[in-house]
Amino acid sequence: MRDILEDVKATEQRARQLVEEAEQQSKTIILNAKKEVEKLILEQKRRSDEEGARIIQKARAEAEEQARNLSKKYEQEIKELKLKAANKIPQAVQLIKERIVKAHGDS
Repeated sequence: MRDILEDVKATEQRARQLVEEAEQQSKTIILNAKKEVEKLILEQKRRSDEEGARIIQKARAEAEEQARNLSKKYEQEIKELKLKAANKIPQAVQLIKERIVKAHGDS
């Protein structure tokens, strides 16, 4: 009978140890999972930051290219307008002379 009680106590003790080990393993698993999740979140944030920086850089480069193209276009238009204006100067001078002569020619 005493052997049976000792066996029961030993079995209960072993059961408690198994429960404690299982709880410890569970805590370790949960802790490791949390660490892994944190790593994954940080990695994803890093990737997102890099992708965001690439998108911004690409948009900036495209905007700069468009600005250069517009600048070239408007510079050409300005040259053409200056040329047109320069070509009309002789006509404008002649018109002014004619008006001055008409206005003061009678004196």
